[in-house]
Amino acid sequence: MRRFRPSSTILHAFLALCVLELIIDDWNINNENDIIDRDLTAEEELADVLQLSKDRRLVELANFELMAGGYCTDSEGRTYDNALFLMSSVDDCANHCETFDECVGFDSVSNTLMCYIYFSDGDRPATVPGSVLVGEGTGEGDIVGTDGNNNIASCFFRRRTADDGTVHLDNYDNLGDGYCLDSSASKYSKLAYHLGSAANTEDCAEKCDGFPLNQGFVWQPTDWLCMCQFNPDDLPYDVSDPDSLGAIPGASTVVGLSTQQEGECEVDSADGTKGYECYANKNALTCDAVETAAALAGGVSGDPLFMGLHGQAFKFDGRSGAWYANVATSKLQWNLRFGEFETCPEDENMFVTATTMTLFKTRSLPFQEPQIAHTIKIEVIDEDKFFPGCESGVCLGEGSLMITIDGKTNITAPGDYELEDSGGRIVAHNTFAPCSRKWYDFVPHLSVGEDEDRRLDKKMPLDYMNDDRGQMLDPRKCTNWMRLRARDGDLFAQEGGWSTIHIDTPNIGFHVEYRQDKINCRSHTLDSWISEVTPVLLQEDWKGILGETRMPSFYPNGEQVTSEREYLLSRKDDKDYEVDGAFGVNFPARYSAPGAQ
Repeated sequence: MRRFRPSSTILHAFLALCVLELIIDDWNINNENDIIDRDLTAEEELADVLQLSKDRRLVELANFELMAGGYCTDSEGRTYDNALFLMSSVDDCANHCETFDECVGFDSVSNTLMCYIYFSDGDRPATVPGSVLVGEGTGEGDIVGTDGNNNIASCFFRRRTADDGTVHLDNYDNLGDGYCLDSSASKYSKLAYHLGSAANTEDCAEKCDGFPLNQGFVWQPTDWLCMCQFNPDDLPYDVSDPDSLGAIPGASTVVGLSTQQEGECEVDSADGTKGYECYANKNALTCDAVETAAALAGGVSGDPLFMGLHGQAFKFDGRSGAWYANVATSKLQWNLRFGEFETCPEDENMFVTATTMTLFKTRSLPFQEPQIAHTIKIEVIDEDKFFPGCESGVCLGEGSLMITIDGKTNITAPGDYELEDSGGRIVAHNTFAPCSRKWYDFVPHLSVGEDEDRRLDKKMPLDYMNDDRGQMLDPRKCTNWMRLRARDGDLFAQEGGWSTIHIDTPNIGFHVEYRQDKINCRSHTLDSWISEVTPVLLQEDWKGILGETRMPSFYPNGEQVTSEREYLLSRKDDKDYEVDGAFGVNFPARYSAPGAQ
């Protein structure tokens, strides 16, 4: 098989003549009006091809985009490994390209049957059935330009899609010309990228999809400028820190491109500025969702008494040693273990003695098997022992409490611990009794809208206690104790039988209080609250004991249900919320229809 490397107009015109001779021999086409049957010199043939190419057909193909005239090149101007086929139309050439997973695009040579299908260097199959010729090139990756031979060929770029076949642009609505505006006609904060020659809206959509909280994007085709749109608090860099923008790969550091502005919540319209196009994210967070997130909290006290996400309060008995699903979504599984203590009064002798949080990675497909990002387990080490003491140094709960991260890191000492590769954090310390949080003072508030409170890594450990002062047993005494800790820098050196744990992850935060009593009612108990939740997680379908309080329930007369478990939960039997072990995810109530019993 003959081999060639396309490089110039003359070479390709010569190849065109060779191919046309093959066509005459193979198909015996006799048409006096057709270019292939004219009795022309080579120079006249070339001139005819050049003239006819000016009228080449420009077509819109579902998975391809016309780049420009000329033979396709990569980011360094290199041509690709290729295979030449004879195709009757641009559409047939495109369809043939799609039969090869490795095909990055194609060239259709004007007014001939020549179709060059391109592959990254080394990716062309060893045999290419049906090809007339094959050629070698050194181009790699996506097609980003052409060699400029505008009158010979038309280069078509194969649009990139996600591994699941989804086109990123399908997640956006085109609102027309101009910059994106919110309902108050304010522009959005933006993160800009110069995507390079011949980039397109699909590239911009893919770039912005890398930021789950984007509200949409603005595309400027002249400069291939892609501007992802954000609410001010959701901008993925700190506008007051120039280095934070430079840490985002590919982001524009040109002053005025990546900026913070006033636009909030979902995109409402475009301002009509020519040369720009506004695309609204179909999956963006709405103002209603953000306001809802800022008004919800919930938790479980050790008894166990559950405080719902809309202020509901109800008892859940359970059985000793069993694990129960408290909240279950596609991103989170929060489970609880109950333990019974015989020395406590009947009906008041069941407590939460362990809790686990399983954090899942975002799924690329709805039915994809979930992948675990992190697991966290907080548990009483021995329910029969109280204040057992520390083997060395200072320990949590005077030796009664242990935290396990990802099944391999066992923590028994106070400290500030990171969750690898997620930006999450666990801060654990022993607590002065007056600083312990009250349970029956439920206040439905979350600090979702305040950027300084959104991530634990922006706080000093004592800041968490300061945030909780309004819910402490004795704020005055606790404040004095906190001042001493701040002065001496010894929060993690404090001994004690009660402990406080703050957990933060990208989507949710928890506040856990551990207490033990060896005098009145010999028991261990863990109280847990949701301290913060993002609208992204809040929009998911919540299941589990606490999860089912995500939406309020109402009596037939329209009054909200606040305390009767039989109206608040979909299942009457406790066992319908049991899971198989500490990190179990399946339970009968998870698959109940709303209102099922």
